Amino acid sequence: MSYQCQECAYKGRSFTGGVCPACGSYKVKSGRPIKQTEARKPYRLALSIALWIYLAYALANKLL
Repeated sequence: MSYQCQECAYKGRSFTGGVCPACGSYKVKSGRPIKQTEARKPYRLALSIALWIYLAYALANKLL
């Protein structure tokens, strides 16, 4: 569960004693859970590298 301070908009997973660590306010509201990022697929990295190599090759042929 995530929490957000209503005065300074600080976001965190926990507030010790119900007090915002950034500004010391007691106006803390529970929010939506923070999304966990998915691990990227390895084929996306390979595709990205292949496209950059193709771009460099096309530019080299165009310029030379």
